[in-house]
Amino acid sequence: MAGTKGRSGGQNRIPDEIKARKGTLKPSRTNSKAPRPAVKLAAPPRWLTERATSIYRRLGLALLELRVIGSSDGEALALAAHAGDEFLQADELVQRDGITLTRGSTIYKNPAVSIRESAWKRYRDALRSFGMDPQSRDGVRTIDESDTGDPTARYFQ
Repeated sequence: MAGTKGRSGGQNRIPDEIKARKGTLKPSRTNSKAPRPAVKLAAPPRWLTERATSIYRRLGLALLELRVIGSSDGEALALAAHAGDEFLQADELVQRDGITLTRGSTIYKNPAVSIRESAWKRYRDALRSFGMDPQSRDGVRTIDESDTGDPTARYFQ
């Protein structure tokens, strides 16, 4: 996996802000044409369930406060909300039926446990991509309002 320390032989990417603070930032290694969307929360997609829509709005408000969600990030947030909803559904089944099930004299793992684990990992990874845990927070850049808007505005200044 690219960028995974110990697997690819490379280092994890260090955000430009940290490089600037350390004094190691080189303009030739930055992407000056990186997209800078406006700070905005898109409306939740219609395909989300009611609970997933609630999760979408709750996470979206937190991301707006952190200034890390852009107008084009709605689908990624919707996938996070969907994974969160799937986790809660599977967790309800595990709470109701238990971790193991019995059929006759055979005891086996509740299939909802595997679904819950998978959904939890996808939800956690989605939250990390938005910097919503202490470990990944430094790897996310806030959106500066002066960088957004008309792309020709900077040219004509």
